[in-house]
Amino acid sequence: MKNNELVIFIATMLILPTVFMVLNTEATVVVAKDPIKIINPWVNPNAITTEEFAGVSKVTCFVGPDSAYEVIMKSLNDSTTSFYLEVYTLSSEPLVNRLIEAARRGVDVQVSLSHDRVSGYEDDYTEEAAYRLDNANLSITVTWCSSSFRFTHAKFWIVDSLEAFVYSGNWAPSSIPQVNWARTNRELGFAFENASIAAYYEDVFFDDQAIGNPYAGIEPHLGSLQGNETGGTYTHPFDTLKVINEYMIVTPIFSPDNSYHLLSSLINNATTTLDISQQYIKFDCDLLDNIIAAASRGVSVRVLIPEPGVANENVTGTLLSNNIEIRFFKGLGHNHNKYLSIDGEQTSISSINFSNNSITKNREAGAIVFNANVSKYFKTVFDWDWANSEVPTGYTGTVEIIDVEEHEVIDGTYSIDAGFYIDTYTKGELFVGTTLAHTWTNPSAVVSYNLDTTSFANGLSTIKIVGTKADLTAIVDEIDVNIINDEEWLLLFSEVRYDADTPEPDGEFFELYNGFAFNVGIGGWEISDNGASYVIPAGTVFSAGDILIFARNATAFMEQMDDLGVSTVAPDFTYGSITLANTGDYLKLDTPTTTMVDAVVWGTGSLTTITAWDSDMDESLSLQRDPANHDTDDCSVDFKTDTPNPGTVFITIPPLSTASGFIPGYVFVTSIFAIILVATVSIKRRKQ
Repeated sequence: MKNNELVIFIATMLILPTVFMVLNTEATVVVAKDPIKIINPWVNPNAITTEEFAGVSKVTCFVGPDSAYEVIMKSLNDSTTSFYLEVYTLSSEPLVNRLIEAARRGVDVQVSLSHDRVSGYEDDYTEEAAYRLDNANLSITVTWCSSSFRFTHAKFWIVDSLEAFVYSGNWAPSSIPQVNWARTNRELGFAFENASIAAYYEDVFFDDQAIGNPYAGIEPHLGSLQGNETGGTYTHPFDTLKVINEYMIVTPIFSPDNSYHLLSSLINNATTTLDISQQYIKFDCDLLDNIIAAASRGVSVRVLIPEPGVANENVTGTLLSNNIEIRFFKGLGHNHNKYLSIDGEQTSISSINFSNNSITKNREAGAIVFNANVSKYFKTVFDWDWANSEVPTGYTGTVEIIDVEEHEVIDGTYSIDAGFYIDTYTKGELFVGTTLAHTWTNPSAVVSYNLDTTSFANGLSTIKIVGTKADLTAIVDEIDVNIINDEEWLLLFSEVRYDADTPEPDGEFFELYNGFAFNVGIGGWEISDNGASYVIPAGTVFSAGDILIFARNATAFMEQMDDLGVSTVAPDFTYGSITLANTGDYLKLDTPTTTMVDAVVWGTGSLTTITAWDSDMDESLSLQRDPANHDTDDCSVDFKTDTPNPGTVFITIPPLSTASGFIPGYVFVTSIFAIILVATVSIKRRKQ
């Protein structure tokens, strides 16, 4: 329990006269974009930059299992000088044999394989493939890709330095079956017959090879590879290859270098449609947020994934609740696809799953093609899979308040966005506390209302959305926010001890004072300096007129106050992470949406709009705001040094208004020798 003890002094102030103030050819044009920052320092930036290849190109669009085996075997059979393959899993006996045959007729065969794989059987088969290639005595170069990548999950190859192939599937019978009726994986691929594009992928291949490790032999080896996939009754409607030879823009895409930048840009720029076919989508992938944002701005989004299982986190409810159509893939054995189509104009095919690992840690590869005919062809595949998919069942409706954080500060006219998903709603209601502020009729997806917060009292309020369904049942979402429309901000840093006694920095502390006449929710607010931060625990409510003490180490704080002869109470919070620099630093207070509401700066510390306090300090003193309910953003004016006094602040109560008026913040004009009486209040914070 906390009480405030007020001791009133009458101070006579003598104020002197003062004012206190505030083309269409076979050639390909290479258009280089700004290079994306290389996330992994081992990657050669000359190989991994974001480039667009604009001009007439010939691309073959192929589908697994329908035409993949035909295309891939042809690329092996037709190779005459070189065949460079980078792939996650190599386990298909027919494909390994064909690589060896190519080397036997003089083709320079080089294969780079992931240093590790998720499953043991993938390891066994891939190690057997490496053993066979290396022991064919044909100078085949086999490399284990760098362990700097979590996995090398890419699937691309270059033939005779003239063709580049990008595929979503591994070189395994499940992704490249010899018979197209096999009920195996859905895969997609590009084959670019363009020397400039091939040179780009070849550069990346050799860059990755250079940081890998040469194959050094494995004993014992498994002794067998995977044979043919023969089971299934798939009707394979996409046997006919689609060859397009016309103007297009091709952008190679690689993780971890530029995949998030490119994929998020595609999604963020979608205006009408967004189709996604993925092996899985995980909650840790930021692209999920981009997808949800696209749906919220009216883009028609369709997502096709396998039914959630062990490896596929269940994002179904999240997608449905954000007005996104979702289906479970059922047309084949498994959806191993990694496909995006944007506005019927741009198509991305790659090895990139929607997970944090795939985006930021793996080596992945793909391509984005800007061409309506390419998009049209692959859309027919997606539409076929969509028609043969399953609609999720058992998911209930949701209502939510969008993009408002717990204990956020709102003021003036504030736009409230609400989502009404999955079910049909006859009405939606917006409440502030117990007051009905607005009613929507038959709301669906995202709706908005401009709330005039000045119509409500300052302080903590509950924003509540109620969605009423046809059966009269209601779904509710609510959140506590701070409505603050005062002209002057009065929740301030009141004391900072940044130069503590040894052992420093354990004796450091700072203090906040709530000068408002109402409680403020500060859970989730962040206090930070130039090196670390501390988030105030969720649910914390700061009472009107109260003081909160934050100590780096509670024991050291109490001991050092005792050594200074300062009577105090135990701190409210122990932050531990922040170390305040004696020569210069700052403390700032941010709301959950990173809006800075107060700051104190000293020495060489720097924050925009804040003037630093720059006088001397020693370990027996602290910075103290005087008065504690006054802020000019000039710390040399707002603060003084004195013996630490945690738990006590001094505030001033302004005189009554006169004909000339009192301006909040102590901005006033007086005549010479005018005498102003100001009540000075000492507020002590105590625990009982």
